[in-house]
Amino acid sequence: HPGCQAERLYQRHWLRHVPQDTQRSHRRAEGDRLKELFQQEAEENKEYVRDCVIETDLEVLLPDDYVTSVSERLLLYKELNDLSTEEELDRYRERLIDRFGPIPQPTQELVRTITMRRMAKEFGIEKLVLKQKKMVCHFSSNQDNPFYRSSNFARLIRYAQNHPQEVHLRETPDRLTLVFDNVPSIQKAIECVGLLMGEANA
Repeated sequence: HPGCQAERLYQRHWLRHVPQDTQRSHRRAEGDRLKELFQQEAEENKEYVRDCVIETDLEVLLPDDYVTSVSERLLLYKELNDLSTEEELDRYRERLIDRFGPIPQPTQELVRTITMRRMAKEFGIEKLVLKQKKMVCHFSSNQDNPFYRSSNFARLIRYAQNHPQEVHLRETPDRLTLVFDNVPSIQKAIECVGLLMGEANA
């Protein structure tokens, strides 16, 4: 059952940080207390990954019939990559409109990838693959990453338990992934990551 599998996965990850004698003699009360302490420790270090790598087969670009100069496009890509806040992205959009006219859909999606990357990084997603209308969230392969002792991880498990028809939690020997079906756009991907963050902030 997906819910039971998710619960076992959570217990296995956080219990590996609990001393063996504590696991044996105080598995419930002390375990719960230690879990709280480990989560508190993890929450103090919110940066679980340095960055989130995005891979997609969607059309996310500055079309050459929108920005005709190759050098101009390269500068705009570099400028966009250095942005992070929504205020910066709004100003970037305004500059595009002022200089080149209404923003085409592929460029709108391109700008949204920055929002998606920021949200994914904040949650703890190391790599996000959006291809063939599926979104695969890859989490750190380092089992000692504080993400696995954080409330984000706990609530990730809860989300997988509560939405077994929408997401699939998978564990391989070196990686934990969460798969969303029916994600045809960057905007939809942002909404999916937002659902995870909503769980994390609940």
